[in-house]
Amino acid sequence: MRWESKFPGVAVDKDTDTGLWHCPMVGKCFMCQAETSWVDLCFEAALCSQECEQAAYDDIARRTQQDAEDRYGSLF
Repeated sequence: MRWESKFPGVAVDKDTDTGLWHCPMVGKCFMCQAETSWVDLCFEAALCSQECEQAAYDDIARRTQQDAEDRYGSLF
């Protein structure tokens, strides 16, 4: 679900209690390149939806696992 649908009442230049900021400028989501005016404060980047947020966390988990395997072998 896109953030503007999930948080329709959040004014521009305000944040939510979930770490999202409704930015006054439009940018491109760092995961899917869709235009969005929402910034994820954890990633410090434009992020358009719950799906892209989950994809970003999945990517971090995959890269972390790959890094561990590259460093220590497939012990995990």
